Amino acid sequence: MTLSELLESFLLTKLKLDDRQFAAVMADRERDKTGYRILVTAPAGAGKTRVLASRYLKLLVDGEKPENIVAITFTRKAAGEMKNRVVDYLFSFRELILRHKISSPVAMTITDTDSLNKMVLAMRISTIDSFLANIIRIFPGESGVNPNFTVVDEIEEEELIDRTIDGYIEERMQQDRNIIELLRFFDFRYVEPQNSYKPCFFPIVRNIIRQWENFYDTINLVRSVSEATLLSWLTTFTGKQPNIDEHLAALIAIAKDLKPALPKQNKLKPFINYVLTTCDSDIKKDDSQFLSFRDLFFTKAKTLRKIPSVRFSDKRNRELFESMTNLYGQCITDLLSIQDIKNFQLAKPFVDLLVEIASLIKERKSDLGILGMGDLKTIIYSLLNTHTERFNVLFNMDARVNHYLIDEFQDTDPIQWKIFQKLTEDWFSGETAKYERNVVPTLFLVGDEKQSIYGFRNADVSIINTLKETEDFYTVFFRLEKNYRSKKEIISSVNTLFSL
Repeated sequence: MTLSELLESFLLTKLKLDDRQFAAVMADRERDKTGYRILVTAPAGAGKTRVLASRYLKLLVDGEKPENIVAITFTRKAAGEMKNRVVDYLFSFRELILRHKISSPVAMTITDTDSLNKMVLAMRISTIDSFLANIIRIFPGESGVNPNFTVVDEIEEEELIDRTIDGYIEERMQQDRNIIELLRFFDFRYVEPQNSYKPCFFPIVRNIIRQWENFYDTINLVRSVSEATLLSWLTTFTGKQPNIDEHLAALIAIAKDLKPALPKQNKLKPFINYVLTTCDSDIKKDDSQFLSFRDLFFTKAKTLRKIPSVRFSDKRNRELFESMTNLYGQCITDLLSIQDIKNFQLAKPFVDLLVEIASLIKERKSDLGILGMGDLKTIIYSLLNTHTERFNVLFNMDARVNHYLIDEFQDTDPIQWKIFQKLTEDWFSGETAKYERNVVPTLFLVGDEKQSIYGFRNADVSIINTLKETEDFYTVFFRLEKNYRSKKEIISSVNTLFSL
């Protein structure tokens, strides 16, 4: 019996993997690709930890060194449990090798006590934060970070961010007019979902700084283009240029026609008097009074009234009022578009402000020798995508790692996923240096879309859902459906709930 045959027997009889679990663990046995992207969806109780640990054992038995395997999960406790499970399986399999007297280089490594201990110590099973921090420590020069940094918790980081933002804004308010304009825009123009005009400037700035990695690309894009380009994007989005002069002139002409037909107490009369006695330039300069008449023409749902708020017995006057209603709506759109253009011109000052605050916070963190969890992602993302030494970093990482195993994949956020995509990009590009060395790298992903719970940390369940639907040469998908933990009634209820 060969070592591989003994492993298969161990997985099926000792660990009691079912057919689907076994197929997932052995997904790359044919070695007919230059790399494998293996996705396993596993509901609670389907044995995903057993599958992950079995997969790790399979890689070791294939002759892979533990230092070339990276296993990732989301908590230290889960990482510890995974390592304990792998070690348990490894020692159980060792007993089986000794009993069957299997002889091979890998078998000798596993059965030799010193070699086995070294193998266990070399295992790289950790949280994603620990993995990213380790990359920074491997490439401190390229990262621009002192390798002796400490990763602080969210509370400590937020306190530093809040102090920095408050102090910086207060200082800048004394010397920068743009700050006043930004405060005015966010605090008086930006309406929260609850329709309350609660001051929003500081909360928005804090939110962006705290989640810098998620806004990184957008901020760089806004900084890289001209103001004219930004305005052209806005015009494309709204669909047309505002034509307030033409629409106001037509509205005033109708008001002149309607005024003689109005009784003294008609509720339209204040509006008619306003547009006939106010200069066009004054209306455009201060649109608040013009907007105050919107209830005459709009419903509470903010749609133009189909049933007129003012009744006319004469057909011509009814048609004039209908035209006035439509023109008022067009004027509103024009005025808001003009205001949007003015506000859009604040985009660059706002982004520049964010970058200045982020740079100041980075400087203070450097002085203190600390990084936040979000910093780890931002630094690595930049290192792999935009840094001048990115190809050297990717080459070195590729030489260090042949296999990634990622647990709780449903809780991966977009930046984390982009990092792993970049690290494994070459594996799925055809002929690779690894393939020439007879190494077939794998990206092994395990998750359950029904258990995504880290949305508050930007986890994006659409990543796993999109990958499930991916059809390419390198992606293999396995769905574990048998639940070994829960009763049939519970499983049925959960499936019904998620099918709604």
